[in-house]
Amino acid sequence: MARYQVNDFEALRRALARHVRISADKKSGIITIEVDDKEPKFAAELANAHTPEVAKLMTRLAVSEAQQRRVFFEQQLKETKENLVKAETALRHFQEKSGMLVLEKQAEVLLGGVAQLRSLIADREVRLRVLRTSATAQNPEVIRLNTEVSALRAELARLETAESGASSSGPTEIAVGRLPEAAIEYLRARRELKLQETLLEAMVRQYELAKLDEAKEGPLLQQVDVALPPDAKSRPSRGLIIVTMTVLGLFISACGVLFKHFAKNGGAAAITTSDGWLALRQAWKLNA
Repeated sequence: MARYQVNDFEALRRALARHVRISADKKSGIITIEVDDKEPKFAAELANAHTPEVAKLMTRLAVSEAQQRRVFFEQQLKETKENLVKAETALRHFQEKSGMLVLEKQAEVLLGGVAQLRSLIADREVRLRVLRTSATAQNPEVIRLNTEVSALRAELARLETAESGASSSGPTEIAVGRLPEAAIEYLRARRELKLQETLLEAMVRQYELAKLDEAKEGPLLQQVDVALPPDAKSRPSRGLIIVTMTVLGLFISACGVLFKHFAKNGGAAAITTSDGWLALRQAWKLNA
């Protein structure tokens, strides 16, 4: 804005349109950027600055499937990190309030099982959401993931709820409803923390895989040539200026000689008569 002496971005866009020219060859896919400026170094810097800015824009647009998956898992990873911080804070507050620091072994086993199931369900649901962007409900992979989610949810419900008279096949299948109230609150806090930790590990793994897939595709934008400060001016053309000024000088000189010769034969006042016009034509012929 300081260089082009404008006060707002709208005026800056109009100013750049006068100094920057961008053209694209549809066959080769090459984009050419030309910049005009009084300083050669600034012109080269402004032309080269387009490449990283367009590359940033391409990463945000997520054109390919791999880019879409990378952006999706990136957002999921950010949300999981925030949820993990919340779970850690909630567990710390409960421990400070109740004074409970550990839980019995059976509850710890239950905690791990429930957290693992929730993590598996979340992982399958994320994969389903990604897959549905490019596949229909009749896709075999979509059907398989839906079946797995249903089975995992049924197993999770069996661990989390149980009737008072229900029997268990082992010590690890103790029901949540049969634990003391304080233990249940502690279990929920620990379970949420464990869940978010497991989800974070899964999201990091999926995010890294998506980044690898995106890298395999190759960059959509590559800089073919680097702009360098020009050695000579691109405009205005010296040859065109010389030719134009020469022609203009000859024309002015001819007009000057014509009117000088005509002035000797009666001046501009005689031009109102037919004889005056005849004398003007004869003067032009003599000088031609």
